Amino acid sequence: MSSGQEAVKGEQISHDKVETYTDPSAAPSNDKACIIDAMAVVHIIKKGANRCTCSDFATAFLQKIKIMLKPYTEGRVIFDRYIEGST
Repeated sequence: MSSGQEAVKGEQISHDKVETYTDPSAAPSNDKACIIDAMAVVHIIKKGANRCTCSDFATAFLQKIKIMLKPYTEGRVIFDRYIEGST
């Protein structure tokens, strides 16, 4: 599995059951979609000497998203808020 795909799972609906694949390339279809939790990506981007401005961070963020979406035909990046006490 390539970097950035560790937490990604794919689902294929077949007849009346759902099959889950931990490796997206194992799904039987050529059309693959990926949903990315944007805040998880924010947390994995390392702070460094070359990331001093919001623009630097934005560039790193977009590069990471592009790498993660490369093997997919469709992708969605979701920004959501986390509510304390919710499950």
